[in-house]
Formats: sequence, structure tokens, C-alpha cells
Amino acid sequence: MMRNDGLLAATTIQFISLISWLLLQWSLTSAFVRSNGIYRMDRPQVQRMKFILCAAKRNDDKNAEKNDLLNKHSRLCLAPMMDYTNQHFRAMVRLISANTLTYTEMVAADDLLSDKTDHNVKQLLGQSATIPEGPSVLQLGGNDAAQLYNCAKIYHEYSQKDNHKCEFTALNLNCGCPSPSVSGKKCFGAALMKDPKHVAKLVRAMHDGVEGKIPCTVKCRIGVQDNNDNTPFSRKTYDRISEKKEYEQLRSFVDAIASDGIVTNFQIHARIAVLGGLSPADNRRVPPLKYEYVYRLADQYPELNFVLNG
Repeated sequence: MMRNDGLLAATTIQFISLISWLLLQWSLTSAFVRSNGIYRMDRPQVQRMKFILCAAKRNDDKNAEKNDLLNKHSRLCLAPMMDYTNQHFRAMVRLISANTLTYTEMVAADDLLSDKTDHNVKQLLGQSATIPEGPSVLQLGGNDAAQLYNCAKIYHEYSQKDNHKCEFTALNLNCGCPSPSVSGKKCFGAALMKDPKHVAKLVRAMHDGVEGKIPCTVKCRIGVQDNNDNTPFSRKTYDRISEKKEYEQLRSFVDAIASDGIVTNFQIHARIAVLGGLSPADNRRVPPLKYEYVYRLADQYPELNFVLNG
């Protein structure tokens, strides 16, 4: 399920363009009174101001273009799957469907930053040399803002090189993986849902790393249940949890992430992630699906896009 608000996006871009134009006019005509008389901007200052505003507009246009592409192709998605959705698998899917939005395997920040050689970067970020990638999302995993900034920057710089084929429609932060090796030892994936404000910082870092040129999105669950003692998941116990409270926690998570306007697209696996007590495979089938939570979010946040998963 997905909500589009193309009119809002177009209006926002027009508003930004208008403000940019007004700032430029003000910069060209304003005079500042100083104690020693009148000071006006000289030609080099005017040229620098023009360059800054034009560069900002190009970034906004590029992001809007990618965002439109992301929303258009989010109706059918190939979910990120470790050991499956590599560049070869995605190329095969692209032969079958030109419009499916594909996701990479999750690229852990440690794996990308520990070896920045062209060979390793190509292994993790590379795309088919013969089959167009099409609409696709690079998913990153990590819990350190500086690391995720550097990962996004590496991708951005790598994508600018003429001899490398690497261009994604969006970046995505993994906030849904319940695997013990991810949410346990390394404290990212679904574990991040416990700290929404930190997630907002992580996405901001990714956004800055790509200079705001492509959308940043979040893939998450409807919540997490932390079984630190690895006690088995009990459906009976889970059913006693207030659905109102559970939904409000999810809504608070979305509020925190979307508050600064960077993330407008969420992919939500409509069941909780049980951290401890369930294997990754069981986490995909044992906790009950609650599509109605995502429907409610879509109703309450018409300016955001929600993709239902699970």
C-alpha cells in the first residue's frame, strides 16, 4: 500500500525555488549601512551567491526526480534478502520486470568501511555492466552516524566515476532485521527502533553523505519485543499487550523520523520483531501481521508514503 502526494511535492519545490529567487534578488539589491558609509556586494560575491543557489536548486531537483521515481515504482518491491539480492539476482529480476523496485542485500557499514578498495566497493555496491539496474534501493546497516555518513559519501563518490556503473534510486536504513548477529551483537537493525531520535540522526548523516541528492528511507517493523533472557515468544502473552499502546509507539517512531522532512518514505514489515527467543526465520512468520497499523499511518500522514511489507 502506498500514498502519493505529488501535488505537495511540486508545491514544496516551487516554494523553495521562489525563496531562492527572492534571496538572490535581495543579495543583488540590498545595501548595508555601516559606520563608514554604504556597502554593496561586489561582483565575485554575487557570482558566489548565484552558484550556491543554483547548486541547491540542482540538488533539490535531483532529489525530487529520484523521489518521484521511488514512489512510482514502490507498488511492487523485491525485499532486501541477505545472500540473495546481489547484483546478479537483481539483474535477473530486471529481465522479468522493468518496474519492480529492487533492494540490495543489507550492506553493513563495517563491511564497507573496513576495505575501501575499488574491488570491495564494487563487490558491495556494484551493478550489472550489461543490464540496466532500473529503480533500486541501496540498504545500509549500522548504528553510528559517522560511519553511515562515510558509507553514503563513498557511494556518492563512487557513483560519480565514469568507469563505474552505480546509481541507486534511494538509500535505505535497516531498522527491521531481528537477527542476533545484527540486532544483538551489533545493536542495529530492529534494535534501532528502541531509539527513534537516534535513527533520525543516522538518516540525517546518510542524507548529508550524499549531499541530499537522493532520498533516504527507512525499513522497519511495527515494533520490537526485547527478550533479553531468550525466553520463547508467547502469542498468548503478546495478545495481552494493548494495541493502542503498541500503535502509539509506532506512530511516535514515525513522528521522530519524519520530523525534519528528510524521510518521507517508510517500508513497514507489519509485525513486531522479537529480539531473542525467535530465530530470524520464525520472526518472519510467528508474530501476527497487523496491516491495520500501516493503514492507520497512511490515513494519519497523507504527506508520507508507506509501503506495506510482510
